[in-house]
Amino acid sequence: MNDYKQYRTWLTGLNAGSQPPQFNAESDARVKRFVVDSYASDPILRKMIGLKFLADNVIDDSLAEIWFLKEML
Repeated sequence: MNDYKQYRTWLTGLNAGSQPPQFNAESDARVKRFVVDSYASDPILRKMIGLKFLADNVIDDSLAEIWFLKEML
């Protein structure tokens, strides 16, 4: 997914068959906090996400090189 708005559109379509989605700012904030905390606390997860971004050409090669040098030290 390219951004959060696209993710919510996808999720709304996914939930359309079963029941109306229940979105509110509080639940969105909790999900965002969970993802950010998970990313911040797990170095293996950060490296895996970085590799996926590099494989999908989301980040530039030169930026990836700097990022990997920082993460691997």
